[in-house]
Amino acid sequence: MNTLSRLIAALLVGAGIAVAGYSVSQGLERFRMSDRSVTVKGLAEKDVESDFAIWTLSFRRAGNEFGTVQQALAADREKVLAFLKERGFTDSELEARPAPPFSGSTNMNTLSRLIAALLVGAGIAVAGFSVSQGLERFRMSDRSVTVKGLAEKDVESDFAIWTLSFRRAGNEFGTVQQALAADREKVLAFLKERGFTDTELEARPLQVQDLMARDYAQGNVPFRFNGSGQVLVKTSRVADVASAALAVDPLIQGGIQLGGDGEGASGPRYQLRGFNDIKAPLLAEATRNAREQADKFAAEAGASLGPLKNANQGAIRITGTDGNDFDDGSSRSKRLRVVSTFEYELR
Repeated sequence: MNTLSRLIAALLVGAGIAVAGYSVSQGLERFRMSDRSVTVKGLAEKDVESDFAIWTLSFRRAGNEFGTVQQALAADREKVLAFLKERGFTDSELEARPAPPFSGSTNMNTLSRLIAALLVGAGIAVAGFSVSQGLERFRMSDRSVTVKGLAEKDVESDFAIWTLSFRRAGNEFGTVQQALAADREKVLAFLKERGFTDTELEARPLQVQDLMARDYAQGNVPFRFNGSGQVLVKTSRVADVASAALAVDPLIQGGIQLGGDGEGASGPRYQLRGFNDIKAPLLAEATRNAREQADKFAAEAGASLGPLKNANQGAIRITGTDGNDFDDGSSRSKRLRVVSTFEYELR
């Protein structure tokens, strides 16, 4: 190999070593930067209609003669089956249950050997410098600051569910049932007078219980039959529900026993169904708050703020504005609060 070719070979080896060192330094930096991440939470809600129903109609009888009770239960079962068939249900829909390396020539002259050694040494030096710079950046990327961003916002509920429960008691089954039916009609009439439509109202089936037919029934109950009913209001007209809830005095004066056993006694329940529309601006505010704190910290530490390394959205809490630490649904106004965590690189 002549002198020129030897020098070219040495130059190529040195350049290769320099490129390798630079590549190692860049790889170390990218390795460190690959730890950057962000954690977010996505929410989705959808109201759908049920596509299947299971309805269990239970009935009871009590007495001192086994045969009498058995015959009465059999008659009740036939009446229930007849009622369901009149409503259009088929036998298949009904179920009646029983009771119970480089190498060079050695002939290279002295000058060519020196030049080749110089080129290889320069390449090694450049490679070492590149690796040292990469290690320094690798270490410097470990300097970071972790801050928390806070955002709060008061919003109005956009949906209301109001359960109006009523009760009746007596010693005659038919009397109790008729009184409950009349109460239900009065409640529906009251709500329609307040402007609520049929699509916003749901009347649930009446329930009458024979206290004497229960297991471990006591004989000193003041009334044998105890019944209840419910009418639900589901609407986005939150203000109208709140107004109607304060105007139920005529129903009470009319003899309707609203509430009882905690059912419906606490008034409407307010919800925030447009949460996704508020979530993005709230998180953006928390991010700005955290960035401002990080900038201030970096300035006081004599450093500059680098790119974001990690982020954790945190949980968005929804509470009422009545001082409670939780949302029980009774407050129309909701307070949304989020604390997000961010980690920034310091330079």
